[in-house]
Formats: sequence, C-alpha cells, structure tokens
Amino acid sequence: MFMKYLVTGATGNIGSLVTHRLIKRGIRPCIFVRDTAKARALFGDAVDIRVGDSGASQLSLAAAFAGIDTLFLLNSGPDLAARDRAAARAAKTADVSHLVKLSTLDVLTGVGTGSWHAKSETAVHESGFDYTFIRSAGFMTNALYWAKAIKTERVLRS
Repeated sequence: MFMKYLVTGATGNIGSLVTHRLIKRGIRPCIFVRDTAKARALFGDAVDIRVGDSGASQLSLAAAFAGIDTLFLLNSGPDLAARDRAAARAAKTADVSHLVKLSTLDVLTGVGTGSWHAKSETAVHESGFDYTFIRSAGFMTNALYWAKAIKTERVLRS
C-alpha cells in the first residue's frame, strides 16, 4: 500500500533529516514549511511542498494535511501543547491515520522542555487517534546552543 507522509519542520535540523531519509528510501514526502525557497534549496523537486505555519487556524492546517496518511509532527516553544493540539485536531479532520510526534525523554522527569512536551503528548493522546511518540534523550546539535555559555561562563544550562 502506498503511504503519503507529511513532515512538519522539514527545513530544520531534525525535520530535514527525516525528509532526506524518506527521499533516500524512494518516497516522495510532502513537507509543511513557511519558506518555499529554503525547502527547494534543500530538497529540489523531490518533495511536494505545502506552505503554512503550525500556528495557523485548524481549518488551514486541515487543508494542508489533506490526503496524508502519516504526519510527522515537530513543534517547539512554550505554546507547544496548543500547536500540537491544533495539529492533531486538524489531522483528525483531514483523516490522517497516524501521527508521529517528536517529543523528549524529559516528559518523564519534567526537566527542561519536558513539561511542554508532556502537555503536548496529552493533547495528542486526547485527540483519539493512532500516534507514536519519539522520546529522544537529546541531539548533538543542541550542544551548539550551549557552546557560547560554556566558553564564556563555563556553565551549561538546561
């Protein structure tokens, strides 16, 4: 069976890796981005682009998710739960069958962004459809954000 995937955050660090992996496997994914030029520079014509913002209305998100089987949901920030709740509802409206959410292992500890992701996971769970949470422990790219404080203050804040 042919599956249609949509990747949010496709021009960022993790989303671009997911998108490239799908392309490498011979899959033509849809990507949901704000910047078409940046997306074309990264992926050429190997993707279908849907333009928008995860903070958009549920109706516009549902239109962007139309025809999608699996949604890879990548959001961040203190309003993460609201964004993911809106995306999950829109995905349900668009008949998406599965949602994969990039979360964090810190939902179990409440450390760092763990509380944001815990609320977000609850929102996705309450949406009532099939989902997978990827609870990563961390990414090496995070170290780039810490580098200045480590170098100048000899401190790592997380």
